[in-house]
Amino acid sequence: MSRSLDGITRSPSIERNLLKGLITSSLRSESDNQKDIFPDVDAVVRQEDFQHDINYAIYSEIKQLKLDDKPIDKILLSHRVRNLAMSFPSLNEDDMEIEEYVEALFLDQVEPKAAVEFALRMVRMRANRGILNKCKEIAGYVRESSTEKFGKFISHVDSLWNEQIMSYTESVDDHPRDVFEDAEQIIEELGNEPFEEAGLTTPFTEFNNLQGGLENGQIYAF
Repeated sequence: MSRSLDGITRSPSIERNLLKGLITSSLRSESDNQKDIFPDVDAVVRQEDFQHDINYAIYSEIKQLKLDDKPIDKILLSHRVRNLAMSFPSLNEDDMEIEEYVEALFLDQVEPKAAVEFALRMVRMRANRGILNKCKEIAGYVRESSTEKFGKFISHVDSLWNEQIMSYTESVDDHPRDVFEDAEQIIEELGNEPFEEAGLTTPFTEFNNLQGGLENGQIYAF
């Protein structure tokens, strides 16, 4: 992937800040009984959102410590990550030991609320990567489909694109909302506190009370 796109598809600093925020939240929840935001983050973050091996390893161990109802301690966390017996290329590039990396996460605090925002940014980057990769797939198909019938060509491109976009709809809050209860409450309030008649009075007393009569620029359906 082009380095010019790195900022919108991957960012180690965002992942590190997410981990710092989770650690800060855990420590505060243990000492001050503040809300732990880990469940909010874990509800949206997936393994593929982490582009750096060491960061996902630490995240997964934080999650396991919480499931085991154990405190988030830098020595224990470092020990558990090391016991995974995995090689972390991203650490090797920086010539760092696991213990050094974990300790650095504990040094700087990140506000827990910010960690939720970092999690959402990682989800957005996942979408960016998926869409960019799908664009490359579509471009490859376009180059190789010069003999394809036009209708079939358009249909296949459409299906490739929609397949990618539909994969994100589960993360979008587009579920139908029941507005009947809200509308019923509004109508009841209007009935209890009717408008003063500001428009043209109609023969319908109840309508006049609810709407204040017919007003300019409004469309009414009876």
